[in-house]
Amino acid sequence: MSKQKVLTLNEKIRVLELSKSISARKIADEIGVGKTQIQNILKRKAEVLEDVENNVSGEKKRAI
Repeated sequence: MSKQKVLTLNEKIRVLELSKSISARKIADEIGVGKTQIQNILKRKAEVLEDVENNVSGEKKRAI
């Protein structure tokens, strides 16, 4: 099993944008991570948006 890729805040925002039009599986394939990781980002949408509002650096990697 390979190590989980930690996405930057910018990548998580992109996931949220893509989720409006395509499935979690297709997003996972496009970004190169697992479907479960995408689903966890979608489940924690409020936390991601809060980081954006608090001007957290978009290149910062934080596992949520």
